Amino acid sequence: DFAYQHGLLSETSRDRMNSLYPACKYALEACDEYSISTECYLAVQFCQALMFTPILVENPDINVYDYRKRCEGDLCYDFSLLNEFLNQDHVKKEFGVPQDMTWEECNMSVHEDMMSDWGHRFDTVLPEMLAAGVRVMIYAGDKDIICNELGNRQWVDALEWERSKEWAQAQNVSWTLESGEDAGIVTQVGPLSFVSVKGAGHMVPMDQGKSALEMITKFVRNEDLVPSEHRQAPTKMGYLDRILHKVLSM
Repeated sequence: DFAYQHGLLSETSRDRMNSLYPACKYALEACDEYSISTECYLAVQFCQALMFTPILVENPDINVYDYRKRCEGDLCYDFSLLNEFLNQDHVKKEFGVPQDMTWEECNMSVHEDMMSDWGHRFDTVLPEMLAAGVRVMIYAGDKDIICNELGNRQWVDALEWERSKEWAQAQNVSWTLESGEDAGIVTQVGPLSFVSVKGAGHMVPMDQGKSALEMITKFVRNEDLVPSEHRQAPTKMGYLDRILHKVLSM
C-alpha cells in the first residue's frame, strides 16, 4: 500500500501482490503456531519474494530504507563515521567492551541466526504491557519503505487492547519541536503512542537528529510529545484518507 501510494509500484503489481498475500499470511501463521525454525525461515523468504521483491524490480537501486535515495554499499548507508567512533579504545572502555572486539554495523552471522524470529507475532505481548501501564511508542520515518509508517500504523490500529475504541477515535496531531520546526504526526491514547517522523527514513536519528533526540528524551522522561491540551477533537477524515490526501497534494 505504501509503495503504491508513493508511486513506487504499479496498480497491476499491487493487485497481483494483494491476490498472493493470503499464501504469505498462511506461511507466517504456520510459523507462529508451530515455531519450527526452518519453516519460519522459509516463510520469511517466501513472503519477501511475494510481497517485497516486486517493489525492487520496479525500482532498481532504490534505498529501501529511504525512497528518496539510491542504495549505495552493502547496507545502503555509509556507517564509516560510526565504525571509527565505536572502535576507538577509549569508547570501548566506556562501554565495557573488550579491546580485542570490533564493532560491526551488521554482523551477518547474527542476522542469519535471528531470521527465524521474523515470522512470529510480537504484538500479542503489548496488551498486557499496556494494561499494566507500561508506555509503548511505535515510531517510523515517513520516507522509510521497509518499515513504513502506513504498515506500522495498520497493525497498531488493529491492536486489541483495553482502550481500542478510544484509539479508533483518536486524532492525529502535528508534533512541533521546541524550536518551532514541524517534526511529524503523533497519535496518543494513554500509554500508547504512534509517531510519524517527518523527513526521516529508517535511520531516524541519522536523518532527523533533533526530532529523534526530543522524541527519545521525552519518552524516557515520561513526557508527552504533544501535551493533552493541544490534542484537537477528532475529525471525520480517517488516517488512510489523510495519508492519501497528503500524497495527492505533493
